Amino acid sequence: MKATALGSKLLRQRSLVLLVLSGLVLLTKAPYLQKPYWWSEKAYLDGALAIVANGLNPFVEFWSYKPQLLLWLAALGFELGAGTLWWPRLLIALAAILALFATYELGRLLAGPGTGFLAALVVFAMPPFFVHAESFVEAVPFTATVLWLLLALTWGSDRWTVVFGSLLVLQKEPAVLLVAGLAGVELWFDLRSGLPRGRCLRRQLLLLSPLGVFVLWLALNHLVFGWFLWPHNLSFLAHPTLTGWGLWWIVRRVFVDDYRFLLSGLVVLGLLLPTVRTGILSGRLSARVLVLLLLSVLFHWLQCDERPFGDKDYQPLLRYYLYLLPLLAVYALFALRSVLPSRGLRSLGVVALLALETSAWSPTVVRTNGEDDLNQRHMVQAQRTMAALVELEHPGALIVVDGFTAWNEVLNNPAMGFVTERQRTIVSGEVHRRLRDGDLDELCAEPTILFFVTSWAVPALESDPRPLDLVAQAEKEASLGRATLLHRHREGPELVELYHWLPPCTLPYDSREPGHAP
Repeated sequence: MKATALGSKLLRQRSLVLLVLSGLVLLTKAPYLQKPYWWSEKAYLDGALAIVANGLNPFVEFWSYKPQLLLWLAALGFELGAGTLWWPRLLIALAAILALFATYELGRLLAGPGTGFLAALVVFAMPPFFVHAESFVEAVPFTATVLWLLLALTWGSDRWTVVFGSLLVLQKEPAVLLVAGLAGVELWFDLRSGLPRGRCLRRQLLLLSPLGVFVLWLALNHLVFGWFLWPHNLSFLAHPTLTGWGLWWIVRRVFVDDYRFLLSGLVVLGLLLPTVRTGILSGRLSARVLVLLLLSVLFHWLQCDERPFGDKDYQPLLRYYLYLLPLLAVYALFALRSVLPSRGLRSLGVVALLALETSAWSPTVVRTNGEDDLNQRHMVQAQRTMAALVELEHPGALIVVDGFTAWNEVLNNPAMGFVTERQRTIVSGEVHRRLRDGDLDELCAEPTILFFVTSWAVPALESDPRPLDLVAQAEKEASLGRATLLHRHREGPELVELYHWLPPCTLPYDSREPGHAP
């Protein structure tokens, strides 16, 4: 009992909790601050570098154009001399600390400091959060801002609500729905509490003022670029089809994958059964959470269109919903606390949740986008290992970057951390163009031409990896020259192959006859 009381007392010390959560994040993310950039991060890095080149003026056009608060902070660090690789990742790590501490605060307000701390640990262990806490994309900063916005509303601080709401709409466009929805919740409870209509109106104008910040951003976009929202972003809403399949993908991404279905089941208990009994369901916090869930699913359901991903409809990325995962953890643990009668059973339930989340780090299927597991770390490390091998064993060689298209520019740009300024790279598409046009003089003048091939092989099929693009064609068409496998490096489920390629103009004539390509 004394140990339990001491632990509870320590968890009430917010500074100690913040220190522990900061240590968890920094110790696990520090080794990866210098990790090369993966392809989804490239759009953000391009935007930040463009802002630097534009004299810190944030109105620059870049892929996946969106409100530029995060990019401007990265650009400011670059301008002040921070490293291109580590500075943006450090920003994300700091946002992860703020998100975890906000999770603790929400759990503490709902069910006590112990529940808050355990909820923060569960979120930290979730593979999607763990991955994105070291990736330069908007998911974790957006998550942290949403949670602090909820805290400001819970504390009754309208001024801080305006601050966090404004920061939110400067990160991602759908934030306007969240701000408006939460303001609607406040209006409902203000009217029910008997607050005079004049005061309700004034408070609504204050809570909705972040939308004015967003409108100002739209107006500046129109002034600089001639459009309010980037046409690509609007294209997702051009032909919506509210299909059950699209809704299923959203539900699966948020509530089902990686054992989250267990958390989701507990959330139902946390939001309904215990709250009906204790009266918390009528409270504003639970109403805000329900509105966030509904608005989030509704918005991305509106984006479901008929453009296929393979044989499926639009599949939303989990990072669009990452801010919902801490809420799942908080209410799931609240449900455990409310339903399970003894402390021992509750502890067993928490350990089981942490174990399941940790086991989800070892994927049983190959996923390469880093949305559901840690595979993107394997992918980056495998590519970096091969790039370092080329620099060490084949200095001066021309590298042809092959593989899945989004990687081409990443592996071709020294700022991304894969190749150095001493290494010369071209993309495989350029080789194909020269082969097609008969322009091989520059390639034939190279003493050594090497190229990467990235193969994503399901572990059960390791004996039959899938070569891509240039190698596959070189094996089928002697006119493309000869490709010889030099190295094969595996990192987790990721496989990177390095080939030595001899263009056809460097081979004896008879080796270019049909049947002579290896």
